[in-house]
Amino acid sequence: MSTSANSTSEMKNSTWHLWVITVIAVLSISLVLLLYSQYFDGDITSDNEKWGTFGDFIGGTLNPILSFLALIALLYTIHIQSKELKLSRRELKLSRDELQLTRTEMERTADATQQQAKHFEREERRTDTYRLIEKLAGRINNNINRDGLPYGFSLHSILYQTNNITRNGVTIENGINELCKWRDNKDELTLSLIDWLSNDLKYLMHYLQLYKLINQRGAETARDSVGIIGKVIGKAAAKIHVGLVPDFYIQEFGHVTHVLYENDMLPKELHDYYCKKCKISGNKQDEH
Repeated sequence: MSTSANSTSEMKNSTWHLWVITVIAVLSISLVLLLYSQYFDGDITSDNEKWGTFGDFIGGTLNPILSFLALIALLYTIHIQSKELKLSRRELKLSRDELQLTRTEMERTADATQQQAKHFEREERRTDTYRLIEKLAGRINNNINRDGLPYGFSLHSILYQTNNITRNGVTIENGINELCKWRDNKDELTLSLIDWLSNDLKYLMHYLQLYKLINQRGAETARDSVGIIGKVIGKAAAKIHVGLVPDFYIQEFGHVTHVLYENDMLPKELHDYYCKKCKISGNKQDEH
């Protein structure tokens, strides 16, 4: 706005100066003609010699004045053009600066949009993963609690009520030993239940690891987008939030995994994952 106002002011000044030069030129011509008419015979004549004398007088008098005024006008025009060139350069620089600012802002907007899209994508993946985790955990709990073993016993009663368990008129003294017998005798119900648990625990382990990885990446992105204080707070919060869900299910199924592993019903991979944070001791665990 200031540049445009200065340019308008300069144009008004230049027009006024040119009008002054024009008025001086007209006054100079009028003054010379007036002097000639007062001091010489100003009557119109057909004498060529007098016309020649008049032309020499006018030319000799006005040419220096008009040439001087023309030189001033030329120099002033050059001066005005120089100022206009400076103004044009200044406006061009301002336009470049504005263009650069616009480009920078567009890049920031594009980056923010990209980060937002990544955030939404990550949140969608995390939500889908958590749903799968809940579904698998529910299915595992259902297989543990349902009466799916011989004589209507449940795995929960076998593992948590190990002695003198009665179901449907059948009493067993040691649930773990009886479960091992059913397994060794190739009981179809027992083998199917153990196989389902093993597969679901593997899938659950995979999705818990994926869920933790998604949360870690989200926490790192959040810390990178804030200041030093935010990074410190974000780092502390991330340690709590990232492993909250995995730790919960690890503790929930740690005892079941440990007991079944101790009796050669689950692979070591599952025991190492679900029992790594559990304070569970056992002969087979101690060996490893």
